[in-house]
Amino acid sequence: TKRATMTSWAQVSKCWKVDNGDDFDAKALELYFPAAKDHEGAEARKTIWKAMDNNGNKYVSLAEYDGWFNQHTGQLETKAGCKPVAGKSTIFTYARPVLIR
Repeated sequence: TKRATMTSWAQVSKCWKVDNGDDFDAKALELYFPAAKDHEGAEARKTIWKAMDNNGNKYVSLAEYDGWFNQHTGQLETKAGCKPVAGKSTIFTYARPVLIR
């Protein structure tokens, strides 16, 4: 398997960016990473947690999170007609170094 390397901002799919490409599109991020502090947001996060907790132990390992993150962000990129980097979504390879620090 080819190893994914870190992606630069220029390589991140346009579906994650505002029209001018200078920043993240908050609406696109909110689809997969709900942050609303209301009941609906809390329920969405619980649903995501259950989807990531593959073995039902109420803990999510980095491997489980990686799999979920890449799968779901990759779906949006595929719908937008973008190509993955070494089989990984561009936002995954851009953000992952921060997530593991």
